[in-house]
Amino acid sequence: MGRKMIQRNLINNAIHAYFAAIEIHNKPKIEYRYETTSVLIINAWELILKAFVRKNIKGKSIFKAKNQQKTGIEKETLPLKVIISYCLEYLNSIDQSNFFKATAENILKIEEYRDKSIHFYNEKIEPIIFSLIAKSSYDFIKFLKEYFNKDIIEDERMYIMPIGFKLPFNPIKFFTNEYAEMTNSEECK
Repeated sequence: MGRKMIQRNLINNAIHAYFAAIEIHNKPKIEYRYETTSVLIINAWELILKAFVRKNIKGKSIFKAKNQQKTGIEKETLPLKVIISYCLEYLNSIDQSNFFKATAENILKIEEYRDKSIHFYNEKIEPIIFSLIAKSSYDFIKFLKEYFNKDIIEDERMYIMPIGFKLPFNPIKFFTNEYAEMTNSEECK
């Protein structure tokens, strides 16, 4: 498959994963909301960052060297952390403001949450993960617009009417011992 075709597929699948994350998150009643949303938003970021590397960073590959590949898969791709490091290095070299650093740290925090959800479980941290995912969603839209000239809000006619009858958490109580007592396991109290 050609370089441009791979890049186009990565971009399209990243956008699909992004919309799936938003759709799952915005369902009125769904269990496992943040766990599922974190899987999808990390998938979206991983794909779009791999497309970015393919498009912009000459001399860097998104694929593992043949001697590093462990499976019979045609080509294995590098992990997200490596791709992020490529993007950070490149973006910092062309823009000294380090603007992508906060986005990268946000993505890595969500990835930690996702990994723990997949391999174990997470304590109740909805206020934190909610904030991380909200910021990550906004950054994803900005990144697409800036580096791929895609305005998915306009292109997809995504006009969401956010209606909430109450916040998913009480921001004041979140920082109290009462909240920790109500929501966390004995090990975390």
